[in-house]
Amino acid sequence: MNKSIAALVVAAVVLLGSLLFLNRMVGHNDYQNYQICQSPFGQVTVIDTPGFYVKGFSSVWTYPRAMEAEYTQKATRLSPNDDSIRATFNDGGTADISSYVRITLPTDAEQRLKLHQQFSASTANVASAVKNHLTNCIKASGPVMSASENQASRKAEFNQIIEEQLGQGLFKMRRTQIDLDDLATIEETKDEAGNKVTHEKKARVQATEIVLNKDGKPIIIQESPLKAYGIGIAQFSITEIEYDKTTLEQFSAKKRSYLAAEQAKAERQQEVQQRLMLEEKGRRQVAEVQAEENQKKERALIQANQAAEVAIVNKMQAVTAAQQRTEVAEQTRLETSKLNEIAAIKVTTADLDKKAAIAAAEARQKSIELGGFISEEKRTLAQIAADRDVRVAEALSKMAVPGVIVQGSGEKAEPLTNTLTNLWLMQSQGLIKRN
Repeated sequence: MNKSIAALVVAAVVLLGSLLFLNRMVGHNDYQNYQICQSPFGQVTVIDTPGFYVKGFSSVWTYPRAMEAEYTQKATRLSPNDDSIRATFNDGGTADISSYVRITLPTDAEQRLKLHQQFSASTANVASAVKNHLTNCIKASGPVMSASENQASRKAEFNQIIEEQLGQGLFKMRRTQIDLDDLATIEETKDEAGNKVTHEKKARVQATEIVLNKDGKPIIIQESPLKAYGIGIAQFSITEIEYDKTTLEQFSAKKRSYLAAEQAKAERQQEVQQRLMLEEKGRRQVAEVQAEENQKKERALIQANQAAEVAIVNKMQAVTAAQQRTEVAEQTRLETSKLNEIAAIKVTTADLDKKAAIAAAEARQKSIELGGFISEEKRTLAQIAADRDVRVAEALSKMAVPGVIVQGSGEKAEPLTNTLTNLWLMQSQGLIKRN
């Protein structure tokens, strides 16, 4: 029994010894870390590959390839105390800057050994060194702008300036004087006539500006101490800016002033809108009057054009009528001339008929005289008839006998009664026939 217990104890001691031996002889490294090994004889090596390796009773320190640090006013896991950094702006305002930094540790073996030596194998010391350099960067960047500018529109620029100095080094700065609109005051003075004149007086303050080289890049006057150890800045962010009470009061006053200015601006804009509306209304009314007058003008112009066109048409009609009357008169003249020619022919014909009638009467007379069988009474009647025919023929030979009667008007026109009488005589004598 006692021997069994003793054997178990010996076995446990041997197993424990073996485990301790293995732990001291064999090490293991994860992929996200690297290790510094120092042998019992003082030889120091860097283990950068993942997996097991023989460490041979060496002391081992494990470093992450990248680490995080926070420097905040409010307590967090990485910043349990108030680690914020105060910045002073060129208008005298201050603010507590809370930030987050992601730090990359060196990849070169020599720099890893140097970091291990200088920072006492403590990542907390690395985070502290980063904070010290970050403090210089923040304090150098504050005077570049005013607190109002930082609060209103230049936060991103402020973050960029700090991050560049944190990784590269401190920039060369020079002092300058600038005028701040935010701190302007209204002053009253009197002109030559003694009248009050108000004008805005801007506040002039001392500020700093970054000095650039010929390529437009900032000049580095102090290289970042982190570079010497191969420490890099993978990410920098300002997580919160807590302005001091006076600066916040200034912001509130500025906000009230801005709101009052905006309200006044809105009221002015409203007045402008009213004025523009009245002007536009007046323009519209003028346009309506002009349009109405233009319509009247156009109507008058159209009527005048129509009257002119009617006058032209009337004139053309009058000319046409005159031309027609002229043509009718000319036709009448031609017809009258033709009728006169016909009448002359008929007169000649009547004269010939008269001569024939006379010759016939003479012949009958001679026949009567020669025959002797006609009584004295018949001879006398025949003589009367012959004389009558002679006189009628003579009268008819002197009358105009037209083929077509055109009765005109005017001073030289033939009277209608004469024309009718002639027609009746010619019809009664058989010179013309009734249709």
